[in-house]
Amino acid sequence: MSVEDRFKKRYKTGNIPWDIGKPDFNLTETVTQNPIKSCKVLDIGCGTGDNSIWLVQKHFQVTGTDIFEILSLTSSHFGSNSQNPPRCWACLTQKRDTGG
Repeated sequence: MSVEDRFKKRYKTGNIPWDIGKPDFNLTETVTQNPIKSCKVLDIGCGTGDNSIWLVQKHFQVTGTDIFEILSLTSSHFGSNSQNPPRCWACLTQKRDTGG
């Protein structure tokens, strides 16, 4: 089974111990303790979107990306008044022959 297949299986079964169900403490601490103005943010490896969702709620313009199509965000994540939902997509990956 490929690495990608194992990740997909883990997400389907909910066996994702790295997903803590809330935004990362380091992110929330940094943004709340420092005068960071709302700006554009790229959330690489956004997974289930906890950090992206939190940043949008703080009025950041977020683009989330991950290698798997696991994130399907709708306006229900942000409330009906949200005018700035994050843009999220899965990266297209190519397998390359590295000659090794």
